[in-house]
Amino acid sequence: MGKLIIKTVDPSNVKKTKTFNVFKPGKSLYDKNVIDKLINTQKDLINLISVSFNINFNKYVMSSPASKLIKENFSDVLEIVRLHNKRHLLQIDGIIKGKDFHA
Repeated sequence: MGKLIIKTVDPSNVKKTKTFNVFKPGKSLYDKNVIDKLINTQKDLINLISVSFNINFNKYVMSSPASKLIKENFSDVLEIVRLHNKRHLLQIDGIIKGKDFHA
């Protein structure tokens, strides 16, 4: 299942797909602090992974937040998070470059 999700969230996949309700964001106004928080969270994640170089993430499995029936190994989970966040960063870049964006 993890490999399928990886293909779905990969930014090179331009096909739109529906998501589970658990992953849908709440409605609210966002500002630059949200981008800063995302970047800082990414840095924290990179640091955690870099100090975990001797761990075999394929040995560990977790349940998906979408359904307890879906299990994914932690290597796939990390790749899903990486690609999903890359997709968000590309979306942010598109918004910032848009004619209606005002900093």
